[in-house]
Amino acid sequence: MAVGNRQNRPRVIAQAASVGAQYTVVVEGGGRDALAAALKDEGIPTAVYYPRPLNLQSASRHYPVAGGGLPVAEQLCRPVLSLPMHPCLEPPTQACTVAAVRRAATSLSRRRQVASTGAPPSASLRHTRGCPPFAAGADSD
Repeated sequence: MAVGNRQNRPRVIAQAASVGAQYTVVVEGGGRDALAAALKDEGIPTAVYYPRPLNLQSASRHYPVAGGGLPVAEQLCRPVLSLPMHPCLEPPTQACTVAAVRRAATSLSRRRQVASTGAPPSASLRHTRGCPPFAAGADSD
């Protein structure tokens, strides 16, 4: 499972401050829900804001759509997962979140490898909840 291998990271210019509310990653390989569950186990909130693209929601049905629909929106609604990111998120919490995403992605990849090959995993990744609590304004599931 790859998480956010695409290098589209947000940049904040020196004279500005980030006001982002979430950081959305693409979870390749169909593991979005498993990654969200693993992060929830570590106390890290996640969200899927648009499980269905806007063009397929009833509120948008009266808007015209090109003959082929909106294939990029329809494709991206399945693998994206939003992680907490906001101006009050302290650096230790950010680091903890990044580490938890890496652990979860690695663990899930190993489980998939075991399932496909039948070979036992080479190492176990265990971690206890160690992230600082998320501040008010953090996303929740």
